[in-house]
Amino acid sequence: MIRGHRIASRRWPAALLSVATLLGGCLSYGPARYSKMSAYQLCELSGYQRVNLTAQSRSSLDAELQRRQEDCRTLAVEIERDQEAYRYDQMYNRQSP
Repeated sequence: MIRGHRIASRRWPAALLSVATLLGGCLSYGPARYSKMSAYQLCELSGYQRVNLTAQSRSSLDAELQRRQEDCRTLAVEIERDQEAYRYDQMYNRQSP
């Protein structure tokens, strides 16, 4: 009986993680959070996480970019360069455990 309890207690964190992953599949941000972000952050979010945002978050993001009169194409080269540097770092500079 005690042995079964240990196995069940080991599965509990995995079950919680699975439920959190299912429930957190879409990211949700609001206007208050967008107003604190830089144009670079907004454009990066729009470019790389747009498909993961809820419809309401996407429309809020677009509204914030329009309010600021920002065009993400002006930051696209910088964002892509930073993403490439990040991918390179993840691929080649990580130490093996």
